[in-house]
Amino acid sequence: MATLALARGSTEVLATVGEYGDTPVGDQFAQWVLESLGSTGTPASSAVHTAINRIMAAPSIRSYPIRDWAPLLPIGTFQA
Repeated sequence: MATLALARGSTEVLATVGEYGDTPVGDQFAQWVLESLGSTGTPASSAVHTAINRIMAAPSIRSYPIRDWAPLLPIGTFQA
């Protein structure tokens, strides 16, 4: 689906590479990404990077399995 969206003119797409963990940590990670995208015009790759840094800075959060918070993949964010 992400490839089709890019082919139809989208400049970037957030995709998942697996089943997203249905946990409070997964929800928080997605919320941080969406907040960055919705209010600042931040590229998807930067929003994901910032959310990962926030997760890694909190020992209680980063102890969750990576599948709970890391399957978001920005595609199409490298523009010439």
